[in-house]
Amino acid sequence: MDFQLFIDDDRYSVPTVQIIIVESEERAREAAEQMLNESHHHHGVEVCEQGRRLFGLGSFATLRGPPIRVAKASFDDTRDERETHTGV
Repeated sequence: MDFQLFIDDDRYSVPTVQIIIVESEERAREAAEQMLNESHHHHGVEVCEQGRRLFGLGSFATLRGPPIRVAKASFDDTRDERETHTGV
């Protein structure tokens, strides 16, 4: 199963994303807990599967609503770089 981990890292202005492949939601939770504890810069982890928020830890524990969205930019995108947005 593929899971997306959105990490609240105080070194960046937007969450970072890691994709993991594990056997179950329980293993995804273990990976999220490990990610949260591996650096003092990590304040929260949100776990999603197929665009659906499953749960959050730390600063993402009380977040409600849809998962954090990261905009996709294509290589043929001719818009000015200032118009490309990422984040919530």
